[in-house]
Amino acid sequence: MQKPLSTSELEALLCSKSVSDRTQAMRHYENFGSTEDIDFLIQIAATDTSVAVRNSASDAISDILSRVRVSPYKESFSDAQRHTLLKQFRRIKVQQTPAVNLAYASVGTSRALNILLSGFVDPRVELQNCAAAGLRCFCLSQDVVDDPSVEDSLIKLLIEGTLDVPGIAHIVRLCAEAGYQKILPVLKQLPDLGNLGEIVDACRLQLTMSQQPPTGLWFSNGLDALEFNPQAERGEEFLLLVDNTVLHCQEGQWSADPNVLEGPSRRLYFRPIGSMESVQAIQTTTKTWRAAQAPDVQILLQQETQLDQPSNPQLASLVNWLETKLKDNQKNSRYLAILAMRSELWDLCGQYVEKSMSYKKVSPDIWYVESKRLQALGQTKNALEAIERCIMLAKEGTLLMRQCQSLKQTIEAQ
Repeated sequence: MQKPLSTSELEALLCSKSVSDRTQAMRHYENFGSTEDIDFLIQIAATDTSVAVRNSASDAISDILSRVRVSPYKESFSDAQRHTLLKQFRRIKVQQTPAVNLAYASVGTSRALNILLSGFVDPRVELQNCAAAGLRCFCLSQDVVDDPSVEDSLIKLLIEGTLDVPGIAHIVRLCAEAGYQKILPVLKQLPDLGNLGEIVDACRLQLTMSQQPPTGLWFSNGLDALEFNPQAERGEEFLLLVDNTVLHCQEGQWSADPNVLEGPSRRLYFRPIGSMESVQAIQTTTKTWRAAQAPDVQILLQQETQLDQPSNPQLASLVNWLETKLKDNQKNSRYLAILAMRSELWDLCGQYVEKSMSYKKVSPDIWYVESKRLQALGQTKNALEAIERCIMLAKEGTLLMRQCQSLKQTIEAQ
């Protein structure tokens, strides 16, 4: 849903006899609802005649609460209000509306954990699955990173021996997702039934891998792990961890920040909302960093290859990392040429300029990069020839033309 419904549109859908219409109204609240809407949504989740609508209302409550679960947004909804919600949720019968477990999970109080655990041991498959989804939502939040009692409760439930095989599988998968290392010695005690052995092996492998120091490029959009907040614009941040170097990019500015991961943290392996596959992640009490995927890298490349960006030698680590990850093609050669220019890695810049010029159609801004490189090497005459070539190819009024004219003035003044 791209834009909110008008009041009249929303009222018409809510009054409709069509389940599809009323469900569409719930999607409005999922995307645009606020904590002020929760009382109304509780009424829908408790009384609507359709289980689909009731579950959608519960899901909407969960989505709204996920947006105020962690700081600094958590402070806008007090603990007293959260505890009051727990009491109000009792109006929603879990047997009739299993998705209420998601609402419990997102309310943002430790009191919800016992409610979810009690629902998890229910022998009915649908209720157990919904409780498992609620537990996952509860455990993967930044809100519980420094709360060891959550992990202890899951391990206790597992070793009590009261769970059936599907229940054991749910807990094992969740511990792997949440980075709960205490399960490792318990895995040896679990029965080898059905496909449980495969799940146990996968959990052991993931947790063992997560014990290694994190490396590579990591991305954060400012949201909690399972926060649903399509309207949020908190800005992208990047974190580069290579060779004992910690570089943090915030608001387009790169800086060395060895303390960015200080304090309680854990490794996750989970499937973000809207993603088809699970990803590695680093989670602290204030941020969830996902291993950068191809779309994230493209965001970074678009951001960092604007020609009006200043030089920054710290970007050398990023260039070296990207060289091992990007495919060998014209587009990426251009990206690396510009980044090497900004990093003042002139030999490497020359290599990617040469490669970029080997293609049939050369991007005009490569001549700008070449001019900057030659200027830095003291080859003023050749630099002037390159920038004049770029001016011939650049379009009037563009950023490239402005940068070319500025660089030409600088070269002529030398």
